[in-house]
Amino acid sequence: MNNPDPAEPGDQSREEDRERTLVFRVGAERFGLPLVMVVEVFELSSPLMPVPGAPDWISGVINHHGQVLPVLDMGAFLDVGSTDAAEQIILVELSGESLGLAVGQIEALEEVRAEGPARQGRRRSWHRGALMELIDTDFIQGSIQRRLAEIGRESII
Repeated sequence: MNNPDPAEPGDQSREEDRERTLVFRVGAERFGLPLVMVVEVFELSSPLMPVPGAPDWISGVINHHGQVLPVLDMGAFLDVGSTDAAEQIILVELSGESLGLAVGQIEALEEVRAEGPARQGRRRSWHRGALMELIDTDFIQGSIQRRLAEIGRESII
């Protein structure tokens, strides 16, 4: 049985399922975040300030345009290893709160189509011959709330 390429021209139903996605790396893994979630992307130009007693998936806080932002270590948060060598921050907004996501490298802005069912709030996509996981704000927010509840905290900072 021949499966058509998802990017095959003229396949309108598949084109409509595509979403503008910010593709990034955490270690050797590729992830995608819907562009509508992204407020800003910036280089990590100064060291993060540690948060005493914070879980390992919280890298610290950073002063960005006069606002103190908590920053998640996306490697630890996604269980793919620490992002100690984070170079870039993806700024997102969750329930009116700004949050930085420390990632290794922004790879591209692409049209991506999620394939298959969501597992633990993540969906997969074959894109340009490689597997990547797509995540969204519901996944991030739900995971933060669950993890904070597990350690008896109400907020990241």
